[in-house]
Amino acid sequence: MKHDKIAIIGGGASGLTAAIIAARNGAFVTVLERNDRVGKKIPATGNGRCNLTNMRCSTANYHGRDPSFVKKSLDLVPPAKVREFFRSLGVITIEEDQGRVYPLTGQASAILDALRFETSRLHVETITGVGVTSVLPAPEKFTIKSNKGTFTYDKLLIAAGGCALPSLGGTDSGLRIMQQLGHSLLEPYPALVPLKTDFRYGRQLKGVKVQADAVLEIEGKTVSKESGEFLFTEYGLSGIPILQFSLRAGNAISGKERVKILFDLFPMFTEAQLSSEIQSRLTSRPDEPAEQLFTGLIHKKLIPVACRENGLDNMRTPAKEFPISFTARCARFLKNWEFTVNGTLSFNDAQVMGGGITTSEFDSSTMESRIVKNLYACGELLDITGACGGYNLQWAWSSGYIAGSRAST
Repeated sequence: MKHDKIAIIGGGASGLTAAIIAARNGAFVTVLERNDRVGKKIPATGNGRCNLTNMRCSTANYHGRDPSFVKKSLDLVPPAKVREFFRSLGVITIEEDQGRVYPLTGQASAILDALRFETSRLHVETITGVGVTSVLPAPEKFTIKSNKGTFTYDKLLIAAGGCALPSLGGTDSGLRIMQQLGHSLLEPYPALVPLKTDFRYGRQLKGVKVQADAVLEIEGKTVSKESGEFLFTEYGLSGIPILQFSLRAGNAISGKERVKILFDLFPMFTEAQLSSEIQSRLTSRPDEPAEQLFTGLIHKKLIPVACRENGLDNMRTPAKEFPISFTARCARFLKNWEFTVNGTLSFNDAQVMGGGITTSEFDSSTMESRIVKNLYACGELLDITGACGGYNLQWAWSSGYIAGSRAST
């Protein structure tokens, strides 16, 4: 049996998984990691708990030019198999609400430790602090030049991740290497990231949270709907629903498309019912000012905003002196509060990278390049981005598992 020497550039989630699978198959594996240690991003996932997969995973949870590329990896390495893989490392997992899976310990560090211990047991060589400068492919070998010398391997697997969270090691180095090897790049953009809006009350409402239904519009068409807790910030909007919206919004913004978000703060009421509720308050308490009339209906910091946006500037004005059109306008506003999205925060605040290396240049069943023989890629490096909820890590594990398996057989 031939024992190939395999280099894996990148020691994150997908790279470590690939290393373990390849080593279990008998390959001699070396992980070349740019940072001072492997897996720096893993302990930061899931608020420190590591939402490592989602039992409801499907292609509908992914974005990119061709989200269907993930189907084969989900068929070959579904969430249940990911859980089996971690069970083989000693990690017991539990399923929580909405199909999200976490380690029983509640510690993301347990996932990284288990991966590190297994690579050590399998004698995977790990070299940290490696800055790869170039890769030269040849018919039978890859020559890797770096700040720590020149390495030669039979096969090469690139799992260098993307640009998100540079403070934890995010970089475009893997993208540049893939381009050097002849692969195409779809422009990277921050994803799962807060959005900037034209909202002029940012400082006033900074830190306020509201429950709402919302829709994302691109070029006037509704492309996504979310419900949940939204957070007002000085620059715009945040919260899990906004992060989900950013998967589409970020790409649209980079393409100079018009992007809007509309809030419905009262999904339990029709506009007519909300108008009736507001009018009832005005009629029954004609001498009370706005700040008292709306107490218990909307967040107290939203009261002056709702009033000013609908023709009432003085919060001390009694209800009987409100503009005639106020009730209908306010109800419409609270049911259709519109924000123009004009940007995202940077990669410093993004959980993942959108865009990446074009997936059409890879075989989805093996993760091998269609351009360079014996070259494999997996994880965030490729143009696949998952929604919040464990989908990005599922893609990392499954694509890494397949790449490591096929590179070593």
